[in-house]
Amino acid sequence: MMRGMYLRHMQRPLCIVQLFIIICSCCLLDGVQSFLPNAHPSRASIMGATPNFRILPQWTQTRRIQTLKQAFVEEMQDDDEMQFLALAARAQEEKETITSAAAAATVDTVRVGDNMELPTPNQILTAQDVVTVCMDFLANNNEPRENAGLEVNFNFSSDRCRASLGGELDKFISYASNPTFGSLIYSREWAIKNVGPMIEGTNTRGAMQTVLVKVVPRSGRDRHFLWTLMKERRPPRQGCC
Repeated sequence: MMRGMYLRHMQRPLCIVQLFIIICSCCLLDGVQSFLPNAHPSRASIMGATPNFRILPQWTQTRRIQTLKQAFVEEMQDDDEMQFLALAARAQEEKETITSAAAAATVDTVRVGDNMELPTPNQILTAQDVVTVCMDFLANNNEPRENAGLEVNFNFSSDRCRASLGGELDKFISYASNPTFGSLIYSREWAIKNVGPMIEGTNTRGAMQTVLVKVVPRSGRDRHFLWTLMKERRPPRQGCC
């Protein structure tokens, strides 16, 4: 009997203590919830409170902006370089196409054959090309027709040179019968020995260039001829050698 009463009196204080602990726990939880939105935004979001996001320091923002700018600039430079390379490749392809077409047209014109138009000055031909054409036709003067080689040389001669020889093809053919010029006609072989530097044009003349040619004539000793070519300044042969 006494033992049972003592146990009942002991259980009552325990119940009061338990109630006090529960109340303290609730108060502590409320305090933690009110503190979490500022200290722990992620936890506050879970609990339904409005998070207070942290603002990055100024130096961090500046560094991030600089990094983004640098990445943007590098990307733009890469794009510009790729576009430039693509344009350069396209320009090179077009240049090669034009050069190939011009070379093919020149070869077709120079090739010996019947009823073929003889070559005339062209802006594409260099000084060395002009000498090569003239020498090849002189070595085969009567192909594809009589005095075709001399006619080609007359086509490439300047207005001043033509005027000094009478200005007509027939008079140029008569002049070419002299022994010096005649050694160029039907030569056994010939070779370009040197091509001089391009001399810039002036207000009174076009650009000039020299080509040294060694000729082995059909008879007599070897000869050397220095061709001097000048670009025309007036149409219709403006820019041609």
